Amino acid sequence: MAEMYVHGHTVTEEIQSALLLKMKSSPFRAYTLEAEAVRLGLPSLTANKEPVAMRVADRIIQRERKAGNLEWRRPNWVWIGA
Repeated sequence: MAEMYVHGHTVTEEIQSALLLKMKSSPFRAYTLEAEAVRLGLPSLTANKEPVAMRVADRIIQRERKAGNLEWRRPNWVWIGA
């Protein structure tokens, strides 16, 4: 897993790994990952009001869904991968 860049902010492999652990622990929603990303030190918004933490959550959800690791079971995402 490579570093990710969102609106000028670096999302390290450590942050991505922590978010993956959160995803694997129980069913979740995007805002759950957003809150965890903020807790891990990412800003919620940039000075220009661009969403950083939510965009990170969205990208990771998209990546894992495309890899077949997530399934949408209303109203939550559920980890089904290895």
